Amino acid sequence: MKKVLSTVAVLSIFTFSFSQSLEERVDQLEKKVKQLEERILQLEGKPLIQRKEKNQSY
Repeated sequence: MKKVLSTVAVLSIFTFSFSQSLEERVDQLEKKVKQLEERILQLEGKPLIQRKEKNQSY
């Protein structure tokens, strides 16, 4: 019985830490997408007003 409880505890901790790392990864990727969108807008020469409107739509 103790082995089962300890195994469940370890698995729940691992699952929680794994989900945290996935959330962090998603946040990093969202930031990278925003950076790339800004870079594209700079290269296209879009005015700042259009960039602000696009950012507000998210």
